[in-house]
Amino acid sequence: MTISHIWVQVKLCHRSGSVIKAALGGKLPGASLPTPGTTKFPEPFYTPIAGGLNSGFAARPLFYGMMLAGQLAGAIMVETKLDTGGANVTAYAARAAGKLRVAIFNKDLTRAVQVNLVAGRAGQQARLWRLAAPPPDSTEGVTLTGAEAGNDGRWQPARGEGIGRRENGYPISLPPGSAALVFLDD
Repeated sequence: MTISHIWVQVKLCHRSGSVIKAALGGKLPGASLPTPGTTKFPEPFYTPIAGGLNSGFAARPLFYGMMLAGQLAGAIMVETKLDTGGANVTAYAARAAGKLRVAIFNKDLTRAVQVNLVAGRAGQQARLWRLAAPPPDSTEGVTLTGAEAGNDGRWQPARGEGIGRRENGYPISLPPGSAALVFLDD
């Protein structure tokens, strides 16, 4: 299972039918096709990039999940241990080219969580990318590192955060319905 699939499950497993419908571009699978030009989205089914030559193109939420997942592509997955304390949180780790990458997902839609990532060496710095949306069911305003993709599909990280390792690990706070990707040098 890739991280992009996990992000989609975050949006689908814990939401009502109307929110799921919105997340899928205004159509539930198996529903009849709309009359062209009568839906909010130009396509009847969900796609990571939507639009047309006349209206331009826009990245949808899945696009950003795929961008986050792409950071784990080609890496070797490593075991993670997670004490969730009852929160709906998951974590996945992978190693590539001497770097450890840890993806953390707060799937709880009502409460923020504080994660303590135990990895690295004392005093070592890590970089953090955040995947966020105004509310978790947004179809617009979704960002990775605070940056949205341009109409041409180009994306550049805007503001990765630096976090220092404390005595017991890296403290990371995650708002409801968000994710983070941590980059550590081995």
